Amino acid sequence: MVASRAACLLLVAAAAGVAAQSASTAANASDGSGATTVNPAAASGAAWRSRSIYQLLTDRFGGPEVKQNCSDLNSYCGGSWEGILQHLDYIAGLNVDAVWSSPVMDQGYHGYHGFWPFDWCEVNPHFGTAGSLKRMLEALNQRGFFNMLDVTANHVGYPTKGPAGLLYGTPFSDPAYFHNCTELSAAGVCAPDCGIPLRDFQAPGGNASALQEEQCRLVDLPDLNQSHPFVRQQLLQAWPAFMVQSYRTQGVRVDACNHITPAFAYDFLTSWGGAWAICEVWNWKPSRLGPYLQARGDADYAFQNYLLWPALRMCFARALPEWPGYPFNTSCRLIPAAKAELRSLGQDLGLMVNFIENHDVARFLFLRPSLAAYRNVLAVVLLDEGIPSLYYGTEQGYAGGSGKIPGGGENREPLWPSSYTTSGELYTFVRMLNWYRNNLALWQTNSTVVYSDDATYAFR
Repeated sequence: MVASRAACLLLVAAAAGVAAQSASTAANASDGSGATTVNPAAASGAAWRSRSIYQLLTDRFGGPEVKQNCSDLNSYCGGSWEGILQHLDYIAGLNVDAVWSSPVMDQGYHGYHGFWPFDWCEVNPHFGTAGSLKRMLEALNQRGFFNMLDVTANHVGYPTKGPAGLLYGTPFSDPAYFHNCTELSAAGVCAPDCGIPLRDFQAPGGNASALQEEQCRLVDLPDLNQSHPFVRQQLLQAWPAFMVQSYRTQGVRVDACNHITPAFAYDFLTSWGGAWAICEVWNWKPSRLGPYLQARGDADYAFQNYLLWPALRMCFARALPEWPGYPFNTSCRLIPAAKAELRSLGQDLGLMVNFIENHDVARFLFLRPSLAAYRNVLAVVLLDEGIPSLYYGTEQGYAGGSGKIPGGGENREPLWPSSYTTSGELYTFVRMLNWYRNNLALWQTNSTVVYSDDATYAFR
């Protein structure tokens, strides 16, 4: 049964009661947070290792009331959970067996992507109802798919103006729940607008400090103070419990992990009743990923592979990532070097989530319009060691650029203009590669680099 808004608010009230105790008591109550959340649907990393993920934006995938010509990609285009239900055969035809969809919370402003949560106890009405979300998730499970919910613990959506001041939504309605950007700006840690200072973010090598990433505002979004007892209780107990009770899930993807501390990331990633989680550390420096790996210890969660991604992009697309200061080097030797770096950090490569595209980066064909090169990099993503993540539209040859680079902004285009064709060259290519991955059980063995040079990467 779908848990109601009333149930969510009861959990909020319970968390508020805990937070009314001393800060130390509240903090201690939330440590080891996964202990009170039971998730019968949870799947471990060992179960996820064999999976291939299809990432989609709910608003851009499909639905009965989509805008056929959605010219404003900064707002809603009409995709819904019913649209995912309608096209499960299309997804299954790619031989993928896990679906990662957009965050489900109600949004402020034009949060079509799901990353600007305003009411954490309500689902996004643009996507459908709590019932339609549950039907979609149940249908995925019945067909053998794992589902992965996308969540955030760093921020809330943009506040709205109320008669007595700014409104921050539910449950984080009090300005005290956020980092004090006035103090941080006065101290020179954050910019006057509370964001990460451009002098640091855009410096060669991307010199923003951990403190800046963790406490300054990400694109001006109010930044939650995870050391506040109420915030800790909400994020580590009340809200995961509500989500697990409402929408049993096999996995969780946590947005903007590098904007919360490694210690809190550990607590949050292990708060989902045993569901495997992946953490987005949006940074190419091993020195930034290292603390998150160290904090993890033996816990059962992993990371999106942002160390391998720029190496794949440089080798096959001959293009820089959307990061300031990344050294230009198109040698394919970067790929085995990135894998060696990860191993030196103690990472199990078989549980890293590999990708060449997602909602934050330009599509490959925007950077290099070569189907031959595209097929090559997809072969690495889908067949090399790791869990592959395929971004919707890849199979249709979409070529939108990221808004972070000149000429970009269209990497979140609707899928329905493709008519969901299953006979195209890339759709059948992806289906074939996933067939080989599944039937040869490639995830059971580590790959070996056969040869690499400036223009070649070969593995088996």
